[in-house]
Amino acid sequence: SARVDHFVANSNHVRRRIEKYYRRDAAVIHPPVDTDFFQPAAVPSRGYFLLVSALVPYKNAAAVVAACSELKERLLVVGQGTERRALGRLAGPACEFLPAVSAEKLRELYQNARALVFAGVEDFGIAFAESQACATPVIALDRGGVRDIVIDRATGLLYADATVAGLKKAIADFSRLDLSGAVIRENSLRFSAARFRAELEQFIRARTR
Repeated sequence: SARVDHFVANSNHVRRRIEKYYRRDAAVIHPPVDTDFFQPAAVPSRGYFLLVSALVPYKNAAAVVAACSELKERLLVVGQGTERRALGRLAGPACEFLPAVSAEKLRELYQNARALVFAGVEDFGIAFAESQACATPVIALDRGGVRDIVIDRATGLLYADATVAGLKKAIADFSRLDLSGAVIRENSLRFSAARFRAELEQFIRARTR
């Protein structure tokens, strides 16, 4: 008889890991994003780049801070963690740290950013979807769950070179793109709560017959 599959992965990145280590298939059900709350601004200012992340080594916030500081680009960093002091020493004068913000403030920050920037590897990466729900593109390393969320050169830019120089080039390449806020917002709706409920219910029904 066929082997019953009860594994669920939050991204194709995790699905492949389950396949590699457990030799089992998994259904991919992406986590939900509150696309009703995270909405675009009527007239966004686009005055800075944004990093939303725990400030711990594997998130590689240092690459984002270094790249933006070397390019003299304004960067707002939302997050707390063990690397905060080291990042402060690395940061240029155009980098500002915001340890904790309300949901409403986070939405405002997403809405008015030029792009959300990330240089680490996430299993999924909820911030990527929240940013796009606010019609803000994403610049991210082309690894991990971001591949399920960002459409390269349509809703953001994915780059391959995991160095500060690679990210600096990605930021320069991004500045030459002309991306549609409507397309970015539309892409985020793939991660709505209604879609999540429907996919989860379908998964449960298929395995309880």
